[in-house]
Amino acid sequence: MKKKKLKKWVIPTVLALVLGFVCVFQTFNFVKLNAEFQETKKQNEALEKNIETKNLELSEKVTKLEDYQRKVEALEEENSKLKEENALRKKEEAEKSKSTSKTTKKSTESDSGGESQQTAWNGQKLTKQLGVVQGPSGKESYYSLPMEKIVENSHRDGIEGEYWVRDDGVKMMGDYILAACDVTGRVRNRYDLVETSLGTAICADTGTFAEANPSQIDIAVNW
Repeated sequence: MKKKKLKKWVIPTVLALVLGFVCVFQTFNFVKLNAEFQETKKQNEALEKNIETKNLELSEKVTKLEDYQRKVEALEEENSKLKEENALRKKEEAEKSKSTSKTTKKSTESDSGGESQQTAWNGQKLTKQLGVVQGPSGKESYYSLPMEKIVENSHRDGIEGEYWVRDDGVKMMGDYILAACDVTGRVRNRYDLVETSLGTAICADTGTFAEANPSQIDIAVNW
């Protein structure tokens, strides 16, 4: 029996069909891969934009932090200058007080039994009963509070004199009566000496009264 021969057009047709199928399959894969690529590209662009935004925010925060650090450094420098000025001012006040003490100090009487020499004031002298008088340097009043801390601060500022209480109840530091005064410089400075009806006082303390009455003198007593 003779074998039938395939027609000449069958093989090319089959090959064309196979090739067409392969092309379609590759085209489908290409389209799919291209879609995935585009999606990945969008995600990368979004990520890059987010990173850029975060970098910008971080840069702004760094700038703010640098500004804050500069302000802190400026404040620290200003605070250091103020401390130096305050220390210098205290030193000057202490030196001024020492100089004033040397030129105005009165010697105590040898038989006074520890009492300082009192000013020869002919007017009324401050007493518990009177409460307030007009002394040689202005209005006088009295107060009774612990003075150890005031004396300690005075010693730290270079003022000499031991704390003691006079027989009449007036509190003393060395030869001077402890008194509260205005120490802002409007009328007096801290550690200035001032004459009172009870003797020479040193402005070692201050009080709220000095804001309204800067010339007033509040004498420390144990009454």
